[in-house]
Amino acid sequence: MKSVLLSLAVLAAIVMTPKVWDVSSAHASSPCQNAGADPNPPIGQPDVVIGGQVTLDSTSAVEGATVKLFWCDGSTAVQAASTETGSNGDYAFTEDLVEGKWHYVGVALTGPLTGATPAQGTSNPSALIAVGYGDDDVDFDFEN
Repeated sequence: MKSVLLSLAVLAAIVMTPKVWDVSSAHASSPCQNAGADPNPPIGQPDVVIGGQVTLDSTSAVEGATVKLFWCDGSTAVQAASTETGSNGDYAFTEDLVEGKWHYVGVALTGPLTGATPAQGTSNPSALIAVGYGDDDVDFDFEN
């Protein structure tokens, strides 16, 4: 019985632990590195949405692309949520926004974007987003 309870406690700890994203494997750096020394974190209630659209070659909407939402804990990126783009390439995060924290989004270069690279003018991951303002125009364009 003790071993079952211990196993359940360990499993609960694993499930409840926030996911820390290893930015070194997907991106050269994390936008959180810029927020770590910020003496004035964003204030205000989280806006209703952080979202945008993912396209390929500036014209084709990308369905099924994985988009991840992160918040910054100092200079460490913590994954808050993940979603897939719809048939029109749109995505939105309406939950999991943390008050007083900087957020950003990143698109995984897997699935329909395997082999693609960010197009000129596209930053993947995005710049930091202040939760008091939100942003529903965080678009990403990729090219093959």
